[in-house]
Amino acid sequence: MTEINRTRIREALWAKLAVLANDGFRLKRQTLVRTLVPGTTERLACDLLDYRPKYILEPGLSVRIEEVEEIFHQTSGYEKQYQAETPTISFAFGHVNPEMDLFRYSVTDDSSLESAVENILRDFRNYALPFLEANCSQKGLDKLLNDAPEDDCPYNRMEDLRCSHGMILAKLNQRPNYAELKEIY
Repeated sequence: MTEINRTRIREALWAKLAVLANDGFRLKRQTLVRTLVPGTTERLACDLLDYRPKYILEPGLSVRIEEVEEIFHQTSGYEKQYQAETPTISFAFGHVNPEMDLFRYSVTDDSSLESAVENILRDFRNYALPFLEANCSQKGLDKLLNDAPEDDCPYNRMEDLRCSHGMILAKLNQRPNYAELKEIY
């Protein structure tokens, strides 16, 4: 039996997820990326947490809308070299389903590695793809960030980023409660 390590886990994961090329994704620096609509990029990444001898795989989703990010970076303070990759929303995979712990995959041996990558592919198809199809637009992201502005937002865990992206999306979508959002944020 071959020892489980970070390299083996990553190789098995990305080899299995290569089938998502049929859905328009391509592998780019250990992230699956697709652009179905010009100016909007969807990404699937997977954090690999090392608790040797156990590893945890925790997939995440992000969406970048170029128009929003161009406005955001006019005042963001991010250095130019980091601006091209910033997401408009970014969150752990489990946030597409209320039972978040279901989307943490434990790997300790060959059998659990095979099971984890199978489950990640299955869950990506069953939960993440429908989530992206329903929400991957300016209006969709506006709704996710701004429909409950006083609640915690799982789609952007950093409150300042949620507020700034939420305000940009609200303005672009001419949200009727823009002034109210401004007061809340």
